[in-house]
Amino acid sequence: MNIDGSGNRVNAMTFGPRKAIVVAGVNKIVPDLESAIRRIKEIAVPMNCKRLNYSPPCMAAGKCVDCRVPQRACRITSIIEWRPPFFSDYLVILVGENLGF
Repeated sequence: MNIDGSGNRVNAMTFGPRKAIVVAGVNKIVPDLESAIRRIKEIAVPMNCKRLNYSPPCMAAGKCVDCRVPQRACRITSIIEWRPPFFSDYLVILVGENLGF
């Protein structure tokens, strides 16, 4: 699952090069889809906004408020359930440590 502000990562993961490698830390593993959305919107998006010096309402609220502002960082959501049809290889590497947000 990926949530993105502009679509650059989401697009590349679904319609990019024929081979894709996704590297993720164990901090990205959650039990279900609902937990994934909550983790992204409550942890990853605010941290990424801080990194980019954005200040959408979620930064002040400490959680997603489903804002409609220009600096919204969670505009586009993709869920990849199986290798996209145009890809010949789609590899996910889980690293046994916390990586990124």
